[in-house]
Amino acid sequence: MDKDDFRVTSSQRIGSIFASLGRTRAMITAEFDNGAIQVATLILEVDPKSGTCLIDDFADSAANAAIKAKKPFSLRGSDNGVQVFASGLVVTEITEHQGCRALRLQLPTSIRYTQRRDAFRLSLNNLVDINVSMSLTPSQVEAVTGAVQATGTDPVTPCIEAPLDVEGRVLDLSGGGARVLLLQQPEPLPDPVEDELATLTLPLFAEREPLQLAVQWRFSRHSVSQQRQQIGLEFIGLSERTSDLIQRFVVTTQFAARQEAAR
Repeated sequence: MDKDDFRVTSSQRIGSIFASLGRTRAMITAEFDNGAIQVATLILEVDPKSGTCLIDDFADSAANAAIKAKKPFSLRGSDNGVQVFASGLVVTEITEHQGCRALRLQLPTSIRYTQRRDAFRLSLNNLVDINVSMSLTPSQVEAVTGAVQATGTDPVTPCIEAPLDVEGRVLDLSGGGARVLLLQQPEPLPDPVEDELATLTLPLFAEREPLQLAVQWRFSRHSVSQQRQQIGLEFIGLSERTSDLIQRFVVTTQFAARQEAAR
């Protein structure tokens, strides 16, 4: 199954991720010698000011011997379905936490943040509003133009130009596509012919130009009462850089939402 990996290097985000692992009491696996020694532990406390954290003592003699020998180890865990991995860690102090032995270590400068691609869909409801525009395909322009010109046969009604694009709002977003709600659609837009491409203008970051993405329609559903149309779009031919930008936005927004919900 495909996965998407992200390297997180922000000390603030790393601290937040470790704090989230501690809050949810997520089980963490410490690994020495490339997995030859594995032991379960918990993150007990994170101190952002000193850039350190406390983890639970290792109930394993081989792991404790590795600690005394100052051997580096890795930590592997899961933050609400997102895998977290950090390596090159060393225990700097053996101390106590709430009357029990605990191990202090420096927070890593880099962690790997991995999520399965098939779960990589972010619902934007109540999180963030992303307003988009989308061009119509040639067949849609032709169909809409014909419908508009038909209304213009009345000599009292001037012929109106058919729109070349439509406005909408993103409902959910993933590395492979988006679900978009088209507003002010009293009549449903016709589906494009097979393999036709439209262009979606997607503004994700205030400091960047909107992304211009080639998309294909995958489904369409129209509500007469609400005069809205919901469509599913697949991104076509994304560059690695563009794909990474979208995926990073999804991960960052998803992580911030989980952090807010955990407060």
